[in-house]
Amino acid sequence: MLSDVPTNRERPLLVLSGLAALAALGSVFVPSVLGSFFLYDDFGVVGVLAASDVLSILTTPIGGFYRPAALLALFAETLAFGFRHPIGYALVSALLQVGCAGAAWAFQRRLGLPPVAACAGAVVFLASPWAAETYLWPSAQFDLLATLGVLLALCLGLDYVASGSWAALAGAGAAAVLAVGSKESALPLPVLAFLSWGAAARMGPRSRVFVLVGLLASIALLYLWLRAGLLPGLVGPYGPVGDALAASPLAANLLSFARAMVVLPFDAQGWLLWDALVLIAWAAAGVAALRFESRRAALLACAFLATLGPVAWARVALRGTAQGRYLHLAGVFAAALFALGLARLPRPAALGALAALLTASLASLLYQADLWKIAADLSRRAVARVESALPTKAPLYIPDLPATFKDGPYILKSNDFRFYFGARLPHPVRATALTLMKRGSRLVVVDRYLDRFSDHAGSAGEQVLRLDLGVEDAP
Repeated sequence: MLSDVPTNRERPLLVLSGLAALAALGSVFVPSVLGSFFLYDDFGVVGVLAASDVLSILTTPIGGFYRPAALLALFAETLAFGFRHPIGYALVSALLQVGCAGAAWAFQRRLGLPPVAACAGAVVFLASPWAAETYLWPSAQFDLLATLGVLLALCLGLDYVASGSWAALAGAGAAAVLAVGSKESALPLPVLAFLSWGAAARMGPRSRVFVLVGLLASIALLYLWLRAGLLPGLVGPYGPVGDALAASPLAANLLSFARAMVVLPFDAQGWLLWDALVLIAWAAAGVAALRFESRRAALLACAFLATLGPVAWARVALRGTAQGRYLHLAGVFAAALFALGLARLPRPAALGALAALLTASLASLLYQADLWKIAADLSRRAVARVESALPTKAPLYIPDLPATFKDGPYILKSNDFRFYFGARLPHPVRATALTLMKRGSRLVVVDRYLDRFSDHAGSAGEQVLRLDLGVEDAP
């Protein structure tokens, strides 16, 4: 079992964790930031917020969502970076993921995990391949901020329960406002706080737990009340929440989330070895956690399931990198559960399990980061191609708009160009959208369809400017 004070025999785990963190930062985070460009919803978020103000962000839904805390943060980024510096948004996303990993370390320490195990768990979360979309796509900053808020609320809340500090309680409340004001996925926070208290090393009196849970529940209910006044019936861009849940195979969806934690996104070739490494690592840590820490392991598993409640209507595609953002918050408790088992494994087994999981995670991250780089390059080239045709006196028709990868990054919508160019592009844009797949060094078109984000359907005999992007010829 790992001790509270790292020993010489535990240094390999610390070294491995440090090397994995440096590898993730050097081979994934930094290149992704340097090669970043706007994708899909990024254009709309920046374009809409550039024309907004603080009051409208606080009092009106934007894009069918009411997420004032995250939108205020993105509003500040828009003022700083605009459309001129896409690298700025990507840098903020990377820093937020690093911040979430640090908060995950603090949370695991409050659960009673020794420093070495908590460090390993934080690195597992930092390099989380199941949620790479979250920090590779600036539009997923809603998830990053929600997760950061939840972690800060849990850490400060546990501090309050243990010490009775009212400052810690106030800090937990402020963090909860950030969390629920960033994304609806943070609404299970009161349940997460109760479960985390049960799993914590210093549990504190039950009366303080009721105060903490009551405060967090009041903040969540206040948010829901405000949201219901602006979006009656919990309606979102995908329709009413109740309808979405009723029409969804919930059991299959939840199973897809659990499967995504161990079946990582990889290319079609060579995935069997990586799957074996991940399964061995999770099995070793899981068995150890259940055998020696069954109560805490069960509570963390319940917390993992609780985070999936708000997104139970969705499903994660097998080996896909899209929808990974739905697993970002859940990954906090999965990483903590892994670290809990790691702390109970014999040191050689702990080192082997950690090495196996981090090796597979980094391999999956590199594969996913390559897809996001290709997506950014396609988006950048498309914007440059449209700009080369300006000014135009006729509507644009794009016959090969790269819309998305199959189970991969989103790329472009027809109306993205209108947000980017503004008054420079006064005419409608419509397109035939392409769904792409990467095979070796080539991009293959697997589907074509009329882009539903086209400005208008067009009319017979209408004069248009056909603008080929050359996507199918792209290497």
